[in-house]
Amino acid sequence: MARPLKNGLDYFPLDTNFLQDVKIKKLLLNFEGGKGVSVYIYLLARIYSEWYFITWDKNWRFNISYDLKFTEEFVQKCVDFMVEIGLFDKRLYTTKNILTSHGIQKQYFLIFRLNKRKTPSSFPYLLIEFPQEETPNSCKKQQKSFPQEETQFPQEESTQSKVKKRKDNLPSVDYQRLRTRKTVEISVSQSDEKVFSGVDEEVSELLNQNAWKNAVFERFGFLQGNEEFLEGFLLRWAQEVKISSKQHINLGDAKNHFAKWMIIQEEKFIKTKNNGKENNNGYRTDEDIIRGAINIYKELRAENPEPSKTLPVA
Repeated sequence: MARPLKNGLDYFPLDTNFLQDVKIKKLLLNFEGGKGVSVYIYLLARIYSEWYFITWDKNWRFNISYDLKFTEEFVQKCVDFMVEIGLFDKRLYTTKNILTSHGIQKQYFLIFRLNKRKTPSSFPYLLIEFPQEETPNSCKKQQKSFPQEETQFPQEESTQSKVKKRKDNLPSVDYQRLRTRKTVEISVSQSDEKVFSGVDEEVSELLNQNAWKNAVFERFGFLQGNEEFLEGFLLRWAQEVKISSKQHINLGDAKNHFAKWMIIQEEKFIKTKNNGKENNNGYRTDEDIIRGAINIYKELRAENPEPSKTLPVA
């Protein structure tokens, strides 16, 4: 049986300069300081938990009065004042008893898009334009047409610009000590948007992507194109991810994290090779590194692995 569609959010952000907004200052001035603001924040939390609006009625008035220990008359005066100063849309409130605003809807759809929720068939009481199509590209195009009189809608960078700017993307590695090394452009595939429940599933998916493995072999030449060697590094990386309790946003985020981790392993390899002597990791030659990584792979694949005290850190 399919899970019912969830419209509400589990969280919503609050700007750090929230109390500096002129509308909030008016609310502070007219309703005994924090009392009016507490009603407004309560309403925001309930609106986002439901959808991007609520229908104001006596039940909502009672619930707020009961939870915040204010009289129902005080709560109603607060709501009426919020509508008058523009914290909620006046037209929808006076005609439909609907509490919502441009800012609330823009913030809701931003989080809605980031969570990659399935788009409902209809959106009632919209004050902004929102695409009915579910494709990510259509969402990005329509985002630019949102009204800008309230909270600015952050503009999402394109995938290509992210690849150029982020240090943990393979094509953008340009550290001073790595400038002489070979880099390779790795295209971002649609599979990078997939979300997995854990790092083990991510490793299995990565091992099945031949194009990605070829790109990694080309970038990190010390792997020598050895798939068993790459798998050993992936398993060791997965073990460290579990220890640190890190969670990846999607497969693309996992690739970026692994690439950054591999750069560290490459630096250890090059440092050992340049020193020409044994270092803290116990590596001296290319063959020693490969043998060490394969040993790690074998221990991690064993039914009850018991790493030795001298297990090298790959």
